[in-house]
Amino acid sequence: MKTWSMILCAGLIVTTAVAAEPKQSPREVFVAYFQAMSLRQEDVAEELKAAESTDTLHMIIDKLNIPERLQPFYEFSTSNRALVVAKPFTILASVLDSDEVIYAELLKQDGEWRIRNLNRTSPENASWLMSGFQIHPDVRLDISTSALVGEWWYPCDSSVVLKEDGTGTELIVGPGGPDPKQKPERFTWKVKGTTLSLRFADREEQLVITSIDHTRVSFRAPNKSSRSGWTRKEDLPD
Repeated sequence: MKTWSMILCAGLIVTTAVAAEPKQSPREVFVAYFQAMSLRQEDVAEELKAAESTDTLHMIIDKLNIPERLQPFYEFSTSNRALVVAKPFTILASVLDSDEVIYAELLKQDGEWRIRNLNRTSPENASWLMSGFQIHPDVRLDISTSALVGEWWYPCDSSVVLKEDGTGTELIVGPGGPDPKQKPERFTWKVKGTTLSLRFADREEQLVITSIDHTRVSFRAPNKSSRSGWTRKEDLPD
């Protein structure tokens, strides 16, 4: 009898722990809201909002094809607050030539993530917003693979290219300038949470991402790698 009681108690504990997990991550709530609004499912969208929610986007989502263009790159979360930031893109091409960033602040209410605020801003302001959120000591950062795809630069004009298919190349340039005989070194890569793994033919590097925005990524290298950060090639000054 005692054995069955212990099993029952253990089962209840596991059930409680599972029930406490939110059904959707902040990123998933963010995407689901825009999908619901695009389909004019106002009742579904309303359930994804916090009681004190404010939507300051001021746009007709179903007419702007936003869900198809929206790519949530970064998710920052603590135990009860979260910030989801999307890839910059031109929201209203007929009005603005510059890219904007759509973001959402979320709260955990009754065990589920709910949108507290929706807004848009410039990529520069979004960087400040992300930097401010990362000040929280218990913040958890989750980065999508697509957020790292592209060409990155680091000193001496060295560069790293990360491709969507998980492959990449790196060209190391020394202080003397580029060597015309040197070919880029190939590698494979993946990111999980904040860990970026680079696997070369003769070695593997594990980099912990400490901060990131749309222009720069910084690392902490547990395996004593000399890497400290990269800047997006397209964001370098002319």
